[in-house]
Amino acid sequence: MTIWVDIEDLCLYFYESQRPTGIQRLSMELCQALWAAHGSTGAVKFCRHGPGASGLEEIDWPAFRGAIDRAIGRENEATAPLLTSNDSDGIRAQPPLKWKQRFARRLPGDVRAPLGVAVRHQMASLHAALDVLRALQHRFSAPFATNQSAAIGTEQATDPHAGKPGRFSGVPVEPAAGDIFLSPGATWQFPRYGNLVKSLRSDYGMKFAPLIYDIIPVLWPEWADRQVSSVFQTWLETMLPLADIVFTISESTADDVRRFAKRHGLPKVQPVAIPIGASFGEAVSDDYPRVHPRPYVLFVSTVEIRKNHALMFRLWRRLLNDFPAEQIPDLIFAGRVGWQTADLMTQAANSDYLSGKLRLIDAPSDRDLAALYRDCLFTVYPSFYEGWGLPVTESLCSGRTVVASNRASIPEAGGEFCVYFDPDDLNDAYRMVSEMIFKPGKVADLEARIRTRFQPPSWGDSAATVIATFTENALFNAQPDQVLPMQKASQAA
Repeated sequence: MTIWVDIEDLCLYFYESQRPTGIQRLSMELCQALWAAHGSTGAVKFCRHGPGASGLEEIDWPAFRGAIDRAIGRENEATAPLLTSNDSDGIRAQPPLKWKQRFARRLPGDVRAPLGVAVRHQMASLHAALDVLRALQHRFSAPFATNQSAAIGTEQATDPHAGKPGRFSGVPVEPAAGDIFLSPGATWQFPRYGNLVKSLRSDYGMKFAPLIYDIIPVLWPEWADRQVSSVFQTWLETMLPLADIVFTISESTADDVRRFAKRHGLPKVQPVAIPIGASFGEAVSDDYPRVHPRPYVLFVSTVEIRKNHALMFRLWRRLLNDFPAEQIPDLIFAGRVGWQTADLMTQAANSDYLSGKLRLIDAPSDRDLAALYRDCLFTVYPSFYEGWGLPVTESLCSGRTVVASNRASIPEAGGEFCVYFDPDDLNDAYRMVSEMIFKPGKVADLEARIRTRFQPPSWGDSAATVIATFTENALFNAQPDQVLPMQKASQAA
């Protein structure tokens, strides 16, 4: 039995982007851990959507990951530290936005979100057309091929975009009965994904295991575009009945999935929550320059309505009204500007960014983000709802406590190392944040607790939970010959 890990969404994501965020980052790290643990045995293989009867083609993960790392490395090398000694105020202006970013920002949120969905669907159609061409190429060139296996997961040398991870292709996959199709990515963007899964189950006898990060578009449609919410609900109603095992990234999301299935009359599901690894991009040395010259509190997140940046804006305005400005640290928003934030951005600009006490750093590099965590007083995370809350874990891994929302999975991510508030209550948030600012001893106590007691799970733990779920579940071991190689080793021992 082989676990086939679907990385199609990673291929598409890295065709246009260089640094993973959110779902793509979690998916990439889980894939790397699965490969590190079992890739050499052949128990875990990777695939994307392509030609052939099965609709899948095998991708060489080390080569694919190497292309990603090279792309990230090139971006980091091209990005100088944000702070330079030559600037009059100690802060260098950020590099200019790419034309696509400038164009997108001119669009209202109710246009930008559906346009993004349309673009993704057009990309899926384009890749389907490319699949047809590749299938014809395979069909007519196969009699003349001399070493087809050497082409698994390699970049197309004649492709003008060679070097981009999204241009990887391989050879068609012929799954065996009992093989597992593991889907760790954002697959709701693929209109025909349900048909692919149904075909793999009915024609090849594969088992299906999706990983669900959250179901926010159906729980809170006001935070998403209407079309996205509709597409996501259709995807969820299709995937859950097809799934043999459902994984989630938190117990909170597992509870949401169970309630959704019951409410919509779907078969009962018992999701398995996997631990989320706590690794942080690229570390920086102590002599790496500060990104911001003054004391500051850090908020790492895409700027969007669900993340509740507006609460922090109002809170800092109140602090500046109540206390002298020199007693209040700066507030830094670190992340891309997303959707439904036009009013907030207008307020920030009209206030001259709270007279210079608020700073927006759009898409900082990995190194600058590591330095931002390193040098902040503490971080804040007031989000209304999360599937996990990766910035909370990242902050703890950097030794910094978090003043965080008490909603959904965020307390799972922060545990005893954070302080919490109601994200709907400005007064509650104000009390917590002001206490951390004016009582640095409390911050020091929490940081000491982090140093002595915080033991984050590794991505290896995440992969181990996935593998253990398969090897210990009778559904996946119904036939004697359907045993994973790592299970054979443990049985022999």
